[in-house]
Amino acid sequence: MPLLLKFFSEASHTAALAHPELQDVLDAAIFEPGLWQPNAPKPMPATVPAENRKHLATPTGLLFQELTHSPAVTLGCMQTLLDNALDMDAGRYSQHGASAVILYAVRLALRIEGYVRYLGLYTILLLLILYGVALWHTKGRSRGVVYCPIAVQ
Repeated sequence: MPLLLKFFSEASHTAALAHPELQDVLDAAIFEPGLWQPNAPKPMPATVPAENRKHLATPTGLLFQELTHSPAVTLGCMQTLLDNALDMDAGRYSQHGASAVILYAVRLALRIEGYVRYLGLYTILLLLILYGVALWHTKGRSRGVVYCPIAVQ
């Protein structure tokens, strides 16, 4: 999942999210729970690539797994994706193109915010903001204050 977010957070790839088919694929990759297993230790695969995908099973789903083990990666990619989407803003709404990308990026960020709230990671988010690691800033552009419900409530 972080690889997909990293791919679409590249400036040259963000515009592709204007297509509903790609939005559906990214949503499925992020929000599908994947293989389930009880919260118990599991052996590491002996070979790469592994013979099966059992070692990828989680008790809570892939997004929860990523947010509990490496939230900065997932949220940093989301920040970049939102920045790129805002950079595409032409100043007026159009049904396709930049407007579709901006609306999707905001919708995706809000959905991920729900998972962050459930996990209570706001403390981590605030630390990331305070130490300048990344999260929804304007990078010197003259847009004024950009409100981000994920970063500050």
